[in-house]
Amino acid sequence: EPTIGYVYIPEVDQDDLPQFDGTDFISPQNRILLLLNNRFFATVLDPEGARKRFEFLTLNLENSIALDPQTRTFSDLFLDSLQPEDIRQAVEQGRVPIPGRPGFSKATERRFANIVGRMSITPPWPVSLDVSGSLNPEEGTIETGNGQLSASYKDVASFGLGYTFRRGEDEDQQTLIGDVGLTILEGTRLTYLGRYDFEREVFVEHQAGLIYQTCCWALNVTYTHRNTENVDDPDNDIRVNFEIFTAPGRRETEN
Repeated sequence: EPTIGYVYIPEVDQDDLPQFDGTDFISPQNRILLLLNNRFFATVLDPEGARKRFEFLTLNLENSIALDPQTRTFSDLFLDSLQPEDIRQAVEQGRVPIPGRPGFSKATERRFANIVGRMSITPPWPVSLDVSGSLNPEEGTIETGNGQLSASYKDVASFGLGYTFRRGEDEDQQTLIGDVGLTILEGTRLTYLGRYDFEREVFVEHQAGLIYQTCCWALNVTYTHRNTENVDDPDNDIRVNFEIFTAPGRRETEN
């Protein structure tokens, strides 16, 4: 399933627009998007002897090309929000702050964004594997690598184990992520997520949550403990999220 797209957004002055996060800045674009999606299907017999067709493997490749790379003005918050696996915009390392315009800098667009690959394996069992990564074609370096193995047992328990790699300017980041979910009562679920930093050899985050959901509303209480660079000053917070479902049975709470 090949796809070719084109995006053009003219560059306009956005100094008078408040910048709260990376989504508030509209990035100028003159870029061709290239996508290739491959889906593989198989057929199995269910216990009753009927044939069941399912998608067991998905492969995706993405890239984009700037037709006329330029040195443009960007919001610093927007530059900070750019991710290696986002092909919609890519800039070279380094930025130059603009005198008299706090929060804005000059940066040069890259002609080729990262080549991003994704793979999902979904057999007809409650197990799945998701893998993704990005390659900088101009430097020939792997920028990111991610893998997630997930399993579940009916609606009672779920388990996930993941690994992330991200190339940094000073040092690479490697993290092991594990999560567990357990339904203890009807509509009540306990969750836990932990992150282990291979470079610092320490658990950098522990997150525990309690979710209660009915047909019409849901309550999610989450406690997070993060180890900062200063081991004597960790970051702790508690978040409470309350949702009301406008269409009962059609929307679910995300863990």
